[in-house]
Amino acid sequence: MAAVAAEAMLGNERLTEFLEHGIWRAIGAGAPASWGVDKAETAIGPCCFRATVRDLARFGLFVLNKGRNADGRQIIPSAWFDIATKGHSSIDAIPWDNPSFNPGCPLDYRYFWWLFPGRSDFTAIGRSGQFIHIYPDADRLSSRSAIGVHGRTATACNAKLSKYMTHW
Repeated sequence: MAAVAAEAMLGNERLTEFLEHGIWRAIGAGAPASWGVDKAETAIGPCCFRATVRDLARFGLFVLNKGRNADGRQIIPSAWFDIATKGHSSIDAIPWDNPSFNPGCPLDYRYFWWLFPGRSDFTAIGRSGQFIHIYPDADRLSSRSAIGVHGRTATACNAKLSKYMTHW
């Protein structure tokens, strides 16, 4: 549903095309990403997106910078990141009867990001061992992917926001 709604807002552009032309190129991604699509060629929302660990780190920097690319150009309004990455009410909480609920680690969920109540850090968890964890207060991120380029195992990539990241 989310992907269908996003495509409706984009007008004539597919969500996968927007990612490729609007975000992936802007962040300087070094490799193509893949995103599962349904029979109508609509992206499968939060599912089935794959990228290299370095490109996940680049995307994490983009999120950490609230929608600015390495050149400082605003690609997505920064207000969107405040909405998407901060809990706003109890409606964001994972209900106790939901299979994702964990009493030892209560989480909120908002716009495909897992949020930690009372903390500023947040994470995206994907398929095949992918994740991006953002620590805004520390100006740091961590990304990981179990699948690298050409199917090789990739290692975790911890990054401090700095200029060297733009040269990956």
